[in-house]
Amino acid sequence: MELFRGKIEKVFNLALFGSTHDSKKHGKVHLSSALLECFATLSSKSRDEEIEDFIYFILDIYQFHGVPVAVSELDLDQVNSLLLD
Repeated sequence: MELFRGKIEKVFNLALFGSTHDSKKHGKVHLSSALLECFATLSSKSRDEEIEDFIYFILDIYQFHGVPVAVSELDLDQVNSLLLD
């Protein structure tokens, strides 16, 4: 589960802080166990749109709290492949 956490948090770090992410300056994304479980329990039969909606929901929460979101840095294909492996 920790390997999965690392992979999914890396994707969110890119979306939130961009490819020039400096963890000392900006910190790191740490998804709660509840959100991680939600990701892990998504069915492999989930449509891409459902997975994307969940991801954008989480990113919207960060944006609501003043964290700039670099949506162009988000690779949804990478996220989908992580979730479906």
